Amino acid sequence: MVSQDDGLRIVATDSYRLAIKDLPDSKVMGSGESVLVPARALGELQKLLLATTPGQNAFMILSDNEVSFQVDQTILTARLLAGKFPNYEQLIPPSYPNCLTLKKSVILESIKRMKLLVRDNTTPIRIRLSNNEVELSVVTPEIGQAQEVIDAQYIGEDSTIAFNPTYLAEGLEAITGEDIVIDTIDTSKPATVRSPKDTSFQYLLMPVRVS
Repeated sequence: MVSQDDGLRIVATDSYRLAIKDLPDSKVMGSGESVLVPARALGELQKLLLATTPGQNAFMILSDNEVSFQVDQTILTARLLAGKFPNYEQLIPPSYPNCLTLKKSVILESIKRMKLLVRDNTTPIRIRLSNNEVELSVVTPEIGQAQEVIDAQYIGEDSTIAFNPTYLAEGLEAITGEDIVIDTIDTSKPATVRSPKDTSFQYLLMPVRVS
């Protein structure tokens, strides 16, 4: 968590993907200050928030080595982590040459059907991008293959990029609204999944190398 001039930014990564969420008008620390909060603690906080009344305020209190969250009458306390968070900002380019725009429900339903042929979490879904169409496909040796063309708008060079289907679906589900934008540079650099209207959330996902 890092404090910014207009609020608080929360960033998380597992080396394969990275999520960024901005919370405007949320002030906890001085500008530029940051802390590392254990993911497990935030998982417990999520459970508390889901169990409380919608719209209930949550409070965050920081000390030198601990963070506490108060939701209703419950207080959750965790020890802060030592160390320095990776320099994630260098992963975000100022612009992207390729832009795919489509409906969230359309691509999620297509991924769900493609995953019927996914044997394990290492089987990627390929997305073939061209000006005329967008095709999703999966190939699993000894089981079969599937292809599906979906409605979308694409601006950029023709290419085929592959993603872990679970990671891609989880990023799409985290976005509010029905419209989705997937920005890419090439098949080896992180793609950004975002809403065209809500700039407070970004999801970066590394492509899977395929032959």
